[in-house]
Amino acid sequence: MTLFIINILLAGLWMALTADYTIAAFILGFIVSFIIIRMGQPFLGNIRYFRSENPGDIPHVLARLPMRVWLWTRFTVVFLWEVFKANIQVAIGVLSPLSRLRPGILAIPLDITTDAEITLFANMITLTPGTMSLDVSNDRRVLYVYFFNISDPETDKKILKDGFERMVMEVLQ
Repeated sequence: MTLFIINILLAGLWMALTADYTIAAFILGFIVSFIIIRMGQPFLGNIRYFRSENPGDIPHVLARLPMRVWLWTRFTVVFLWEVFKANIQVAIGVLSPLSRLRPGILAIPLDITTDAEITLFANMITLTPGTMSLDVSNDRRVLYVYFFNISDPETDKKILKDGFERMVMEVLQ
């Protein structure tokens, strides 16, 4: 089975889910499926769109698919939970009349190496209220992060490394 066949099957699934069995719905489903397949192709190995280099790869990739879906689902849920918690912490920090905020910039050493991993990690930090990624060192081993409130520098670094960075490594490696 090639990605083209999977694309056709996904277009059919699109038609079934939208309950619209027209040519226009099939074409729209085909286009949406094609975009999704192209975005996910780095995770599919060397499976080609019209033919596979090694037809034996397809069962192997499909066998890993449930685990990948689980990892990405867990990643999304944990990230949304962290964003929710950070919203509460920032609101408390801003609204507390006697709050003693200690903003600052920390250098987070990176274990991740690829552009995709560093970009995802930096974006997760920036999307979390109270933190913002500023820059990556020239050797790509350190990410500089602004913190709205630094409670303990080592603890804050550990939270990012054990949380977000570990999750990024799980879903992208």
